[in-house]
This record gives sequence, structure tokens and C-alpha cells, in this order.
Amino acid sequence: MIAIILIILLISFQAYEIMIFMHVLFSWIYPVNKPKFVLVVAQLVEPYISVFRKVIPPVFGLDFSPIIAFLVISLASKGLLTLFII
Repeated sequence: MIAIILIILLISFQAYEIMIFMHVLFSWIYPVNKPKFVLVVAQLVEPYISVFRKVIPPVFGLDFSPIIAFLVISLASKGLLTLFII
């Protein structure tokens, strides 16, 4: 039972990592007039990224908060995997 929950959590973390990457990519491709699917991805990812944006403001117009958010999710998934494998 725990293994199933762990697998679901890890898949969810990976899906969220992909959505963060898509959000960053879409912000370059569609700076204006965003399609609906881009807005949906932004609505799902933006609350999480905004937490890091409050701590690390943009520097010279570059926003590093998605990188930090991606790293935190990646470390959380690896930590969760390590915790339950040992």
C-alpha cells in the first residue's frame, strides 16, 4: 500500500516538474496572447513558483524562481524515494 502511494507521489512530482518546465518555455514562446492551455499551466504552477519569487526577486529582469522551485521538487522527490527505500 505504501509503495502505491509512493509511486503516485513520485509521478505527481515528475508531472509538476514537467509543468514548471513547460511554464518557463511557454513564457518565452508566448509572451503575449497566450493560448488557453498555456494559461491553464500557468494557473497550476504559478502559486508554487510565487512562493519562491517572494524570497528571490527577479535580478536584472531574470526570474530564477522557477529554477529554485524545480530544484526543491526534485530534491523532495529524491528525498522521499530515499526515505522509503532504506
